[in-house]
Amino acid sequence: MKKLLTVLFALMLVFSLTGCKKKGGTEPETPNVTAVNTYADFVAANNDDALELLMSVQGHQSWWDNKVTIYAQDDDGGYFLYEAKADEETAKKLVPGTLILVTGFKGEWAGEVELVDATFEIVEGKGKVYDPVDLSDIADNADKLKEHMNQKVALKNLYVVSLDHKDSDSDPDLYINILAGETAYSLCVENYLTNPDTEVYKIAKDLQPGSLIDIEGFLYWYEGPNPHVTAITVH
Repeated sequence: MKKLLTVLFALMLVFSLTGCKKKGGTEPETPNVTAVNTYADFVAANNDDALELLMSVQGHQSWWDNKVTIYAQDDDGGYFLYEAKADEETAKKLVPGTLILVTGFKGEWAGEVELVDATFEIVEGKGKVYDPVDLSDIADNADKLKEHMNQKVALKNLYVVSLDHKDSDSDPDLYINILAGETAYSLCVENYLTNPDTEVYKIAKDLQPGSLIDIEGFLYWYEGPNPHVTAITVH
């Protein structure tokens, strides 16, 4: 009996040491963070409903006045966080793939479905950087495009009709008016996202009517598709 107890004690000691070694490893355990709501809840919610969502940052606009506008995604859809509250140091940490837990309210402006009055905390753990989803086959169908609102997307073979400059030195957005098949809408080179020093802005300002372009960007909405462009390829 004593021999059996000795063996059992030894086994318990081995398991205990193994567990301690795993806990003290160099790679920290990822916290098991969950959110109250899902993307499906976001879609089903009414405007002004409060939501808590877990998502990965894909990009953000310039920080100012303790606010930052964020483009984010999860496996089911995209989010636009309009002027989320953040200090400058926190905003600098919002690189693509940063995982954030967001609380805010569903809102809508000119057709854009977004999160407003949002606050967030950065969550330890691995977020995702999503590849653009190629929507070229439905680029001329606003109803189908709307199903992908706020996602990172690619659109190919867009025909440039004209280029408009926003009349503001402090906020010089560019609007590329295009045709996708027979459907017309505008792409926005958003100064607060891609300013005049960026490659995409430099390419956009030199576009000529009749050019054929491929773009990548975030599928923002303003009375119809109005992607915020992050890359342009001219054919």
